[in-house]
Amino acid sequence: MHRGNRLQFLGNRGVSVVEFAIVLPILLLFTFALIDFGRAIWTQATLDYAAQATARCAAIGSCSDPVSYGQSQAYGFGADKITVTPTSPDPSCGKQYTLSTHFTYYMPLLSSFTGTFSAMACYPTS
Repeated sequence: MHRGNRLQFLGNRGVSVVEFAIVLPILLLFTFALIDFGRAIWTQATLDYAAQATARCAAIGSCSDPVSYGQSQAYGFGADKITVTPTSPDPSCGKQYTLSTHFTYYMPLLSSFTGTFSAMACYPTS
């Protein structure tokens, strides 16, 4: 009778190892996908901020080179990774700039969604 209880305990232990082996890859997939989506949101927010700062700087004339200023405002990116382009604004906007960067997901399943993130901002001159 004592021997039967021991076999039953070992059987339950094996089941939990199998369940863990099945659940772990799915849990890791969701975790790393969440990290990648967080990086994507952070990249877009950084570009939005840098575009707003660049347009404001150019409109009020507080910086001599808006392109290098825009690249310096994109925190976490090297200057060679950020493209700053002055765009022709509509009549209601003073200075308008577009910042863009190439984004690559780390997850192999999301690698087909790589592309360019961009942000545009304008700031009135008066």
